[in-house]
Amino acid sequence: MSSKKLLSSGIVLTTLGVILLVFWTKICTTVLHSKLVLSNTSLSFKLWKDPPIPIHLSIYLFDWENAETVIKSEWKVKPRFEEKGPFVFSEHHVREISSWNGNGTVSYQQRRIWKFVQSMSNGSLLDKITSVNPIVVILGQKVKNIRFIGPVINSILWYFDEKLYVTKTVNEWLFEGYEDPIISDLVEYHIPGVEIPFDRIGWLYSRNDSATYEGNFTVYTGINDINKLGEMNLWNGRGKTDAYDYPCSLLDGSSGELYSPFNQKQHLSIFLTDICSTLTLERNDTEEVYGIEGAKFIGTDYNFDNGSKYNRQKCFTRNSLPSGVRDISKCKYGAPAFVSYPHFYLADHSYGANVEGLKPDKARHETHITLEPNTGVPLNASAKLQLNLFVDNVKGISVFDNVVPTYMPILWFQEDASLTEKYCNLIGIFQKVLSGGFYFGYVLFGVGLFTMLFAWYSMNGLICRRRYTDLLAEEENES
Repeated sequence: MSSKKLLSSGIVLTTLGVILLVFWTKICTTVLHSKLVLSNTSLSFKLWKDPPIPIHLSIYLFDWENAETVIKSEWKVKPRFEEKGPFVFSEHHVREISSWNGNGTVSYQQRRIWKFVQSMSNGSLLDKITSVNPIVVILGQKVKNIRFIGPVINSILWYFDEKLYVTKTVNEWLFEGYEDPIISDLVEYHIPGVEIPFDRIGWLYSRNDSATYEGNFTVYTGINDINKLGEMNLWNGRGKTDAYDYPCSLLDGSSGELYSPFNQKQHLSIFLTDICSTLTLERNDTEEVYGIEGAKFIGTDYNFDNGSKYNRQKCFTRNSLPSGVRDISKCKYGAPAFVSYPHFYLADHSYGANVEGLKPDKARHETHITLEPNTGVPLNASAKLQLNLFVDNVKGISVFDNVVPTYMPILWFQEDASLTEKYCNLIGIFQKVLSGGFYFGYVLFGVGLFTMLFAWYSMNGLICRRRYTDLLAEEENES
């Protein structure tokens, strides 16, 4: 091949290499966006609407071991709890589309379907658990600041022989629920300020396979802005909740399943309907799942801070609570409910000071999620939260006599999901294509540059040889 042809080939190869290096990311991004954006035909929509990923919900219940002793001692003895479980349930999500909206959002309802997995559980659904009596605590909280109602409630509680604790099976505490005659009595007499919006008591009662329990979601599809993929737009038709003061009342973050690609954020916000608010996770480390490396985000003390360390969290706190819990009473029909990390992990020591049997442990109780940064796909997630009921002295109601104000742990749950090897391999292929395009571009650029230099050297050598030949010829002619 002549030097001129070599030079032309080098220029072509170098140009192709530069074009590939400049535009390869754009090409891959365009293809990726078409797969990730929620639409009737996209791959992500099919996987999001009816996810094939295995999810498990592990529930641990706190058994109040010395309830009777505490009451008899007039609360001179601390409540002692023993963690029971886990009681493990497989979890499947189904999303039912309500509408595709003109502003680049989609509205839907979500059904969660749980099935008990005995082989993964430590215990039976028929196991007995003693816990705080929810209806008594709820009634006490509702009438605490209503004059003249306390004696009425006290008489009702005495008539039905209600105590501050009650023993039920695991199934009754969770999905089946149990009847309490006091509920129907309250409904019949319509006592002002003590309306009870349910007919059975159970922490997950009426929730299994319900399309309405979690409400109506509206999230961004990413079609107008891929950076908003999965972000909450509306919940139950509104952009805020009534559970907290501004700005804590605003919807913020993802719905928890979809995240934007090429994510280099240091924080991840997730809106949870169970607490009518957002949890924020902090980028902390990396984690590898089936050979795919992802960015790991963890739950820190930020989420349940009372505003003393992080001023932004002040609007979550009422009555100057120590850091470590979040008041979700307005999200739970006025019940004195508080959410925390399991075993009061990262909470102020005062929460664990009035109870015995809790052992906070970072390895067991830390919430985390790992995202593959190029696609935004969750590789691994483990959400962990604890439900607590606040028990306080209520004047006029004898079951609350001598009560020491205490945040009583009820249960904590761990929801785990991990991408299967099959889908990790698909991400691996995309990573190889993405990096392969760059490597090929560098190879083309390098080969082209080498070819150009070689051609230039060859051409210069040829010119020099011709000049040398011409000089020799001139000398011969002169001689």
